[in-house]
Amino acid sequence: MTEECQPAIFPLTEIIIDKSSTQDFDCGQKFLNNFLVKSCAKKLEKNLIRGHAVMMGDQIVAYITLRVHSLEKSWFVGTGSLPKQVPVLMIDQIATDLRYQGRGIGRDLLAEAFKSAVIISEQAGLKGVVLWSHPDAVGFYSRLGMVSIATKQDGDIELTLMFISIESIIAAMEDYQAAS
Repeated sequence: MTEECQPAIFPLTEIIIDKSSTQDFDCGQKFLNNFLVKSCAKKLEKNLIRGHAVMMGDQIVAYITLRVHSLEKSWFVGTGSLPKQVPVLMIDQIATDLRYQGRGIGRDLLAEAFKSAVIISEQAGLKGVVLWSHPDAVGFYSRLGMVSIATKQDGDIELTLMFISIESIIAAMEDYQAAS
């Protein structure tokens, strides 16, 4: 009887991102595939991003990249007094190989990003987490509590800037721990 390999989440800084670990990765989006193969390791080395990867054996099957960012306060309507630049954690890229989609892996990676956001907020202050969503994923992020705060045109695709406050993240984590 063969034992099936289970997915495991690792910080990107603890894995080797090379041709052998990325050769079979295909999330269906050429840009995200190329980012993993060509740019991710370089940006990690330059301390421009951090994040996590889901591994099945020695293969990356999903990843998320994070970076500190700021948004102008005008992007936040009805939130009271804020500084001119509002600190946020930006999810730069998130992708799951087509063969592993629908298994909760993306949700698990977002949970890791949200944990990182809480740690950052405790050390340096943070208003929340943002990402630019493809139109097909807006509903997914909305179900996780993120709200739309802006849109922008990127070629023929309208991307939506999604946001979740650090208070909402902390409350959701507390609710989850209380239910466990």
